[in-house]
Amino acid sequence: MEYTMELLAPAGEAEIAKAAFGAGADACYIGGRWSARAYAKNFSDEQMQDILSYAHLRGKKIYVALNTMLYERELETAIDYTGFLYEAGVDAIIAADLGYIREVRRLMPDLPIHVSTQAGIQNAAGVRAMAALGCSRVVAARECTLEDMTAMAATGVEVEAFGHGAMCSGISGACLMSGIIGGRSGNRGRCAQPCRQEYTLLGKKAYHLSTKDLCTLDLVRDLMRAGVCSLKIEGRMKSRAYVASAVAAYRKVIDACQQGLAADTEVLQKELAVIFNRGGFTQGYLTGGRDITYPRKPGHIGVYVGKLADVRGGKALVKTKDVLQKGDSIEVGSTGFSLAYADKEQGGWRIPVPRDAKAGDAVYLKSSPTILERAEEYAADRAAKKITLTFTAQEGGEAVLRAQMGDLSAEAARPVTQVAQKPVNAQSIREKLCKTGGTMFVAERCDVRLTGQPFLPVSQINALRREVLTRLEQALQAPTARLALPDTAVYVPAVSKVVPGANYMAAQVRDAVQAAAAAKAGAERLYLVPRNAEQLEMMCAIPAKEKWLVLPPFFAEKTQAWLMQFMDHHREQIAGVIAPNPGAARAAAEAGIPWQADFWCNAANRATAAQLLDWGASGITVSAEIDIQAISAMKDFPMEAVVYGKLPLMNLRHCPVRKAGGCQHCGEGALQDKLGYKFPMGALWAGECLGQVYNAVPMAAEELQPIRKAGVQGIRLMFTDEREDQVYQVVRTYGTAWYKNGRAQLPDGFLDSRTNGHLYRGVE
Repeated sequence: MEYTMELLAPAGEAEIAKAAFGAGADACYIGGRWSARAYAKNFSDEQMQDILSYAHLRGKKIYVALNTMLYERELETAIDYTGFLYEAGVDAIIAADLGYIREVRRLMPDLPIHVSTQAGIQNAAGVRAMAALGCSRVVAARECTLEDMTAMAATGVEVEAFGHGAMCSGISGACLMSGIIGGRSGNRGRCAQPCRQEYTLLGKKAYHLSTKDLCTLDLVRDLMRAGVCSLKIEGRMKSRAYVASAVAAYRKVIDACQQGLAADTEVLQKELAVIFNRGGFTQGYLTGGRDITYPRKPGHIGVYVGKLADVRGGKALVKTKDVLQKGDSIEVGSTGFSLAYADKEQGGWRIPVPRDAKAGDAVYLKSSPTILERAEEYAADRAAKKITLTFTAQEGGEAVLRAQMGDLSAEAARPVTQVAQKPVNAQSIREKLCKTGGTMFVAERCDVRLTGQPFLPVSQINALRREVLTRLEQALQAPTARLALPDTAVYVPAVSKVVPGANYMAAQVRDAVQAAAAAKAGAERLYLVPRNAEQLEMMCAIPAKEKWLVLPPFFAEKTQAWLMQFMDHHREQIAGVIAPNPGAARAAAEAGIPWQADFWCNAANRATAAQLLDWGASGITVSAEIDIQAISAMKDFPMEAVVYGKLPLMNLRHCPVRKAGGCQHCGEGALQDKLGYKFPMGALWAGECLGQVYNAVPMAAEELQPIRKAGVQGIRLMFTDEREDQVYQVVRTYGTAWYKNGRAQLPDGFLDSRTNGHLYRGVE
């Protein structure tokens, strides 16, 4: 069987995109005005048009990422910008916001849409949901296995997968930690990377959430067999050398696999590790493993080369088989420096060392001039096209430059108004005309024919060259810009097709004791988030008006199979499910299970709410990163809002508690940051264990009247470690305030501290 796979590279600026294409990338993904890498340089409108022209001339593609959650107030501007991209000829947009995708598909039906990993597409049901919305490709969530991707690709829709680079510690598109801690939302492209910070967990201070970098050089063939059509390198904020080296390495492996050959991945991987790696490389979750963190250090560690021996006089022998050279950047202990020399000796290399260096110290190579020079070689533009130039000039007549490439040609002319004061040097003219650097052309031959003594200034000769090469580019380039959009292609706010129902209160509970207390206190709905299978069965037996099962933010094929088996036995006890993403929603809808959209669906605009209702949602829990004004803009839709509880900030497929102390500490651990805040950690069970990190400060919105006025029908109280009496107290307090349109004032001392979340402060 023959496999084909696109190699997709990141580019934070034009020169990096050009380097990626030179190294062998088939396409680049870049950012413009809306992007999940808001702190990358990104591209202006003019730069966007230039890189599109550059790429298309070389038969390459450009995908533009507009993959952030959008508020209602932003949709019109985002759609206008997308109209510019559409007319400029981008090959696809990468998007996450369901409402934005809905509007782009309505207004620009022939613009390809690739669904971002931020949308949380983790199973075949999610792929089917996005295909029905008109998307041509999905980017699989980083937490997916090869098995998951095989099922996704079997739908016939293109599946793209991350192959190299930084990994998110939390589940894709389901992380609130940066927004809560620093007001910078990862869902809005402004992640402050709290997972790279140091925390104390079970008495151990380390970088417990910091992940290793992904490397799949050894899995390229497996990814091809799984049906992955595009292999994506992460790194829109990475350097030119990083991107060029990564692209070159994966180009070699992909080409070898497509030819049925083997590639020396060990050598390639070592070179990439010298360029950049965090704690070594991991294959992520692809083969079923979950140990993806490196707690010792969050940054680049380089490559271990050996240990010091014979330390004396400020020098030491590095025992290694690797080659060291002058200019290499190394690290000994915690000291990094550039080698002034490296002398070959038996068993290794003699190098200068810090005063405190001692025998046995580990030596890491963190940068190498040789590898950086190689990266520049990789980045060279290999798309050069050979042309023939013919220059004629006649005294008192015209100077004409003609460029020929196969059947294509272009020419430009200038009048000759001066006579040369000395004999014209034809070779000098030829040299100036052949300076085609910065273009994709190389002059294979240049004929210069002069009649009389024509004189043309150097500036005019250069202008002729630039003009004729530009015209040849235009003749060569197939038209990629699309027709202008009609004036009617404008954003129109969506209208709700579902009439909001009566007000209600829901209590999200972890065990049977909390469930019974919440029901007794008057909660109409119980949202079940079980700690384990035993607690789920016990909660199902608790009498309540309605019980809904909260599905986990990672909803893969195995989770779906578990859900179907569970519902076969509990249909009469469960009113429906709370769905975190398109895959869970589609799976529920296909099985005839009522469902409501959870806040992980990131509903922050009317179009997203409308799309979720079109898919069959009975209601929408608004994004946890939305303020009162943004909620008001979604009025008339059936909405629910979280008003109490320790919000889950991060959802994990790996488990820092298990790594730090073992499963026996489940439920005991808390991540304490440098300011002393403790973020509790717990397990979330839905056929398998997932980890969650909760906010250190509970949300407890007291003023409920503005929330009701904004159009919210339902409030959710989220319980984690509250005792039975505390659950009862909270439900009674909020129930009284909600139905009487009053103030939810808990007793003094009930909470040490509290927050309103983003209800009044919003988020970047």
